[in-house]
Amino acid sequence: VLILSTPNIGAPIAKVMGKRWAFMTPPEHLSFFNRDSMSRLFVDELSTELVAWQSLGKRANIGFILYKLGRVFPFFPKFIPRMFEKSIFSKAAIYVPTGDIQYVIIRKR
Repeated sequence: VLILSTPNIGAPIAKVMGKRWAFMTPPEHLSFFNRDSMSRLFVDELSTELVAWQSLGKRANIGFILYKLGRVFPFFPKFIPRMFEKSIFSKAAIYVPTGDIQYVIIRKR
C-alpha cells in the first residue's frame, strides 16, 4: 500500500492562479498531477488499484500563509510576514480551503 499527498494541479485555485499558484515554486515541485494523471500513472501504467483519492485544503500557520502570499504576490509588503514571525499568532494554524492537496491511497493488485 502506498499513501501519498501531493499538490493537485487540477484544483480550481491552481487553474485560476496559474503561474502564481502557491505550489508553483521550483525546485520544490517539479512535476504536477491531478486525479486523471494519478489514475493513468498508477492504474494504467503500474497496474495498481486506486483505493481512495480526495482533494482538500490544508491547515497552515499564519506565518507560513503570509510567507506564501509574499511568494505568490511580489507586491505583498515584505514587512508583514516579519511582523508575525515572533508574535503569538505565528504558530496559530487555520484551515485554508484551497482544495489543492490530493491524498491518494494505492494498493498492489
